[in-house]
Amino acid sequence: MHNEEILWALKYLAAPAATATAAIGLASKKGRASVSGALGKTWHAVRQIKVVDDWISRVAARWNNPVVTNLIVDPADPDLRVALALYNKSFPEDQRCDEADMVRWVREDARHRKQLKYPDLTDWYIVAKYKRVVCGLVVFHYSRLSGLGLIAYMVTEKKPGLAANDISAALGARVARLFRRRRELRGCKGFVVEVEDPREASTKRKRDERLARIRRFCTLAETQELSLRAFEFDYKQPRLSLERDDAERRMLLLSARYQGNTNEILSARTEAIECLKFVLTEIYPDGYDIDLQQCEAYRKYCAELMQREVASLPDPLRALSCAQFFARFGRRGETAEESRA
Repeated sequence: MHNEEILWALKYLAAPAATATAAIGLASKKGRASVSGALGKTWHAVRQIKVVDDWISRVAARWNNPVVTNLIVDPADPDLRVALALYNKSFPEDQRCDEADMVRWVREDARHRKQLKYPDLTDWYIVAKYKRVVCGLVVFHYSRLSGLGLIAYMVTEKKPGLAANDISAALGARVARLFRRRRELRGCKGFVVEVEDPREASTKRKRDERLARIRRFCTLAETQELSLRAFEFDYKQPRLSLERDDAERRMLLLSARYQGNTNEILSARTEAIECLKFVLTEIYPDGYDIDLQQCEAYRKYCAELMQREVASLPDPLRALSCAQFFARFGRRGETAEESRA
């Protein structure tokens, strides 16, 4: 907002405020009606200023939203324990990190922030609560070196009285506010997401769930003025542990970049390589284990996986927008081939 607009708004507000004080002192019905009318006109005039109106609308939406979100910064926070229980319930064992490791990452992140103020890698845990009960969790990691974030997990629990997307929308809105306000996130170029491919689902129910998850990320991208697209290549998520008999999982890799960034227009292949490097050499190896030898072994494994992934990329590589991706599925969540069958 320009300084002239601010001065105009304050001046306009000041006159009715003085009128209100005098009128109330007279304690007359006519005076109170005059004050009410003046304040109503003032409120209407202030809402004509677009910046002020947008701010009031955002505040009202947050005030009226029954879902509250909190940023976890203390590993002893009781909300973290409840959120991790929800996380454990939402993913099978071979698809989730150990609960103790996730608590350790919160503690290490807090320590790094005290030591360095703005560490190169940061971890962010946000919980959603409805009627003081934890009902959702989103975890994302951010690299200042790459300017990219990885949304690692978003889990929600259905609650009576809430619409299907209320919890995920509240979590997405909180992530968006963090990227707007936190100084260490201001250099962000976009984010990366690993999701299960709906085309690989064994049942229609699983396919619909995966499609709904992708839609949530598409919505989050749009709220941040990001352009999200899906890469068409056989991406393999690394094993989460070298100790367990885990397997690399075929996933769909999504990338969201700021639409207004005209300084760097990347081809789909170049962008995919940048995402692979960020995910496999910065995020996954970081904090893998407290044992340095185990960390080095896992870092080496991730680097080898990245080389295999880059070598297998098609050239040219196709990237689908949200509209193009969902166009492949009919209203019933079927691909074109299944519909014809």
